[in-house]
Amino acid sequence: TQLGTLFPYTTLFRSHPDGSRAYVTQSNAASVAVVALQPSPPTSVTATPGVNKLNVSWQAPSYTGGQAITSYLAKAKPGGQTCTSASTSCGIEGLTPGTPYTVTVTATNTIGTSMASEPSASVTPVAQARIIISKQTDPATDTTTEFTFNPSWSLVDFMLKNNGTKDTALDPGTYSITENALAGWDLTSATCDDGSEVSAIGLAAGEAVTCTFSNTQRGHIIVAKTTLPSDDV
Repeated sequence: TQLGTLFPYTTLFRSHPDGSRAYVTQSNAASVAVVALQPSPPTSVTATPGVNKLNVSWQAPSYTGGQAITSYLAKAKPGGQTCTSASTSCGIEGLTPGTPYTVTVTATNTIGTSMASEPSASVTPVAQARIIISKQTDPATDTTTEFTFNPSWSLVDFMLKNNGTKDTALDPGTYSITENALAGWDLTSATCDDGSEVSAIGLAAGEAVTCTFSNTQRGHIIVAKTTLPSDDV
C-alpha cells in the first residue's frame, strides 16, 4: 500500500503474511521501519488424550512482535472449550470421551493477539474408569466386623463390613489393593471379575472392575473339664 510520496521517494506499507508485523519502507530502500502489531502464531501444537480432557503443548511464536508474550489460549474444536497459560502447555477439560478434537493456539502480547496456529492432529479424550471393592464374609450373618483395605491409588485406607462396597473413579492404568490380616478371620479368596490379580488391576478407559474379598471366620474348640466330686480343686 502506498502511503504517500516524500519527494523524490515513495513510502510503502507492507504487512507480513501471518499478520504479526508491518514494514514501512521508502522506494529507494534507504530506510525500513518495522511496526510491531502482535506475535506470529504458535507452532507445533500437540494434543495428547486424558480423562475427559486434552493435554496441549506448543512452541512459542518465531516472532514475538518485539514484546514479551503475556499469555496463550488453546481452543478445542468442536465445542470451543479453552485453557490459558503463561507457559507453552495447558489442559483443556470438560471434553466428551470418544469425540475427536483438534486444537489451535493463539499468543498474546501487550499489543495484540496472533492469528490461530495450525490445528493439532485429531485426538480423542478417554473416559474415566472405576474399581469397585466388595466384601463378603462367612458367616454371612456377620454385620459388625470391619476389614481394612490399603489401595495403591490413595494414601488413605478404608474399611468395609460384610456386603459393603467401595466405588472409586480412576484414570486408566494399573492399580493394586491389599487387605490387612484380622485376628480370627482367614482371607479365603480375592478375585476381580476381569481376571486381574488384586496386585495388578488393569483398568482400560471406561472400564469398571469389581474385586471381591471373601473372609471366613475361624471356629473355636472349647475344652471343659468336670470332676466328681465337683468341689475338687
